[in-house]
Amino acid sequence: MSERVEGEAGYLLHSRPYRESSQLLDLFSENHGRLRLVAKATRQRSKKGAFSGLLPFCCYQLSWSGRGELKTLIRAEPVEGGRFLRDGPLFTGLYLNELIYRLLHEHDPYPQLYRCYAQLLVRLAAATEQQPLDERWLRDFEMVLLDELGYGLVLDCEAASGAPLEPAGRYDYRADLGAVAGRSYSGSELLAIASGQLDSAEQLGAAKRLLRAVIDFHLDGKPLNSRLLYRQHLDSTANRGQP
Repeated sequence: MSERVEGEAGYLLHSRPYRESSQLLDLFSENHGRLRLVAKATRQRSKKGAFSGLLPFCCYQLSWSGRGELKTLIRAEPVEGGRFLRDGPLFTGLYLNELIYRLLHEHDPYPQLYRCYAQLLVRLAAATEQQPLDERWLRDFEMVLLDELGYGLVLDCEAASGAPLEPAGRYDYRADLGAVAGRSYSGSELLAIASGQLDSAEQLGAAKRLLRAVIDFHLDGKPLNSRLLYRQHLDSTANRGQP
């Protein structure tokens, strides 16, 4: 049975060549979640109605149709001006896109994550060297991502006993189990992460370490290309101008 969808809001995550003149587009949409569409004849000379100009980090009204698993994009109309990220915001945007591409199941809607992603892109575009992105927004996105995937963190009680965490206690966190006695985090840090009240550098640092470890667990230890690119960028910046 043929399916047709009109005017679905969404963002481009990734594109790659497909056959002689087309592209495969991985998209994150408001009501259909992550999906893959083919954009036909987009690698030929540009013409009116072609989709070769789709840009990441910009919202489009998307329309597609077709039978089977791989549908065809028939229209992509921008609903906002071009959003061009640079330097730190660019690598953060690539990180968001890669997490969505790697972790979300196709065709499942993730409405809260979609709203969080759209809001975070606006904040990334507004970030400057003098006023960088508040890290708490990125930690919020990671928490929402895990919640929507069904991997939400349990940070208010011990995994084995169910006893409430002690603020002065010390704990580890196992992604497949929960909080256990250990040394990695204080109870007060885990409770702050659970409440979203990250008011100190120590709490922010603990949240970053914890969420990175849990996300890496769900990626099966496979590295993120966006992180590798960011490290290369930092290395090239540090070496710039050296003899």
